[in-house]
Amino acid sequence: MEKKQIRIAVFVSGGGTNLQALIDAEKRGEIKSGKLALVVSNNPSAYALTRAADNGIKSVVISKKTEGSKEAMEEAMVRTLTENGIDLIVLAGFMCILSADFTRRYDKRILNIHPSLIPSFCGEGFYGLHVHEAALQKGVKVTGATVHYVNEIPDGGEIILQKAVDVEETDTPEILQKRVMEQLKDLGMERTRFEVRFTRRDAIGPEGAEDVEFMISPNPGEPLRPLAQIASGGEISRFMLALKVILAASDGIQTMIFDEIDTGISGRMAQIVGEKMSVLGADRQVICVTHLAQIAALADTQFVVEKHVANEKTTSTVLRLDDEGRLKEIARLVGGADTLDSGLTHARRMLDSAKARTKELRSAL
Repeated sequence: MEKKQIRIAVFVSGGGTNLQALIDAEKRGEIKSGKLALVVSNNPSAYALTRAADNGIKSVVISKKTEGSKEAMEEAMVRTLTENGIDLIVLAGFMCILSADFTRRYDKRILNIHPSLIPSFCGEGFYGLHVHEAALQKGVKVTGATVHYVNEIPDGGEIILQKAVDVEETDTPEILQKRVMEQLKDLGMERTRFEVRFTRRDAIGPEGAEDVEFMISPNPGEPLRPLAQIASGGEISRFMLALKVILAASDGIQTMIFDEIDTGISGRMAQIVGEKMSVLGADRQVICVTHLAQIAALADTQFVVEKHVANEKTTSTVLRLDDEGRLKEIARLVGGADTLDSGLTHARRMLDSAKARTKELRSAL
């Protein structure tokens, strides 16, 4: 039986560059379990509506102006989402704070990407370039991106994934650009162009003599634009992983934790992400929380975390798996409860292949 695809609605208020990135990703086959089914805008002049029409995606304008109030607007949104069978909402530059009633109705089904490491530079007033301006003014040494669930508090929902960005002091724009491009090719962004742009300030101050901006063109024929403005969520995640691989040799960090870095990826891309972490783990401790067999199979050591309820009390256990236990767990990740001969045979092949691949990757270091 063919697996039902999740129907996705994208909420947008402006030009829709993030929407276009999602459309392009769907065309490339990267969105394997979902379908872009609806675009909702609160701005009738949003170019995102043109992007939707050009790609055969149904769109609708619902705003406080057309409906008379925010409450009526959200009621109209609920009706439209229900009529179109929407399962997941992605906020892609939607300039309206959703109410508690609306976010509770779609609990854990609304996603947003925020261009900072929450809880830094987030909340009301922190959107778009304002976030980066605030980070630069503060003189932070590390910034990044956060993917999170949405609730009634601006940028206050549970964090799903975060990626930090740092730059070596000795890097020139050309060296950093070259190293990043090499990583992006591995991560399915081989046609991406990347540059580091330095703009000299009027005067030297506490924050230095130049402003630094990462410029990216994710698709052929498109001009370079600021990464913070145009990159899709998948592009940001892969870009951040590429930088972490590049900077690992000089950042002095001995333990790295990736909490569910596999969110939103599968197949070959999951394999590549696992391989990148395997390379990082050659000379430091890398801890990864994952639900994907491709990533788990590449680990040197595997643990399983389980919750137990007894006498109305919940406890968690962490168990280090031996070879037999690991074989069964990989089989479970691949096929659910299938730990019969067919599932175990497939899991054994995955583990053997992962062991050989890890040896190959690390021998090349």
